[in-house]
Amino acid sequence: IDENERRYINQNTDAAIIGRTVYGKNTIFGECQVITDYEQINFLKKGKILVAPSTLPKYNHIYRRAKAIVTDEGGALAHAAIFCREFKIPGIIGTKIATQILETGVKVEMDLEKGVVRILE
Repeated sequence: IDENERRYINQNTDAAIIGRTVYGKNTIFGECQVITDYEQINFLKKGKILVAPSTLPKYNHIYRRAKAIVTDEGGALAHAAIFCREFKIPGIIGTKIATQILETGVKVEMDLEKGVVRILE
């Protein structure tokens, strides 16, 4: 497991964060809002790309404000994956490092065909 984790994390760079697309096609652009503390989740602004460690069902009504969702954790059956598919919100999950690399206000490109998030300069 440790070897697989190292290999996966080494695929990610500051320029390209790789995860798994759970919903959506093509490419979308937007501004990130990083939330790592659920006490701050109420401050998610409508139309932002939510970047979080994971999602919890009790905040579904808030996640619907997001233009898209990017998470550090998760697989095909994770809450974030199911939520994105159910509410048709583009999502890339399981990046391992998105909350460490992305910052609130940063503009990104989400390539939903490849499961890649890129920082725009």
